[in-house]
Amino acid sequence: LGNSYTFFGQTVIHKGYTVLTQEERSNDQGFFYQLCKANGIDVSVTNWTFGSHNLTDFFAEGGCDAHRDCHGHRHQDYLEDGIFDFVCLQPWLEPKFEGDITAHVAPAMEFFRSRNPKVQFLLLIPHMAHEKSFVWLPQADKLKALGFKICDWGKLAYDLSEGNVAIPGGTIPLCRSSFVNSKDNHHENPLAGYITTLFVYCAITGQSAVGQPYTFCFDKELHKKFDLEAFRTGNYPDGETNFIEVFHSEADMLGLQKLVDAYL
Repeated sequence: LGNSYTFFGQTVIHKGYTVLTQEERSNDQGFFYQLCKANGIDVSVTNWTFGSHNLTDFFAEGGCDAHRDCHGHRHQDYLEDGIFDFVCLQPWLEPKFEGDITAHVAPAMEFFRSRNPKVQFLLLIPHMAHEKSFVWLPQADKLKALGFKICDWGKLAYDLSEGNVAIPGGTIPLCRSSFVNSKDNHHENPLAGYITTLFVYCAITGQSAVGQPYTFCFDKELHKKFDLEAFRTGNYPDGETNFIEVFHSEADMLGLQKLVDAYL
């Protein structure tokens, strides 16, 4: 449940604003589904992500006011059963948001718990939250106290971009464009999408990120969105990025997986 910071890197596959029903948004086959499948886990993924949406937009009583193409729909009305084992929440929030993050996520928690009292929640934190020093970041600890698993994949991507940490055994120098596309200068690329996937998968299963498969990320037979060269062409006008080279470096991918374990 979130916005473009979840779908842009193919963790789930982007769907348009007019695709509203749970049936249409179920059976997502993005990176998260592919990683589960590669591990022999039968999972159904419902992709409830809409660009430029906050969590409150999904549960607004008077209808969505995200100023997109939702036309005032009440998104919660389209979650026909809403019964899930895990719900990943990726809030956007304005950089200067000063409210209580627990109140911000409360409508989502109430909705899903009313349908499955045993549902577990995860918080996804994107890299821009760190790059822009969002004031709500320290409040993530409040959600830990509520039982949330915190998947701060953005911290890892930010630290690698800034040189605050290096990939152990890595061979490729990393920079911002290794994780962020240069066309709009703020959305993640598929390498960041894979990092997001690892954080969520490992947080849920308790498995190590080390040794997890990733070749599905560039298997165009699985999905046309997994064409990394097409992503680079469409999102890096200058062509300057090395995320594909990282994907094809066993040493760098192994070191990246080790860092995911460390950050989790």
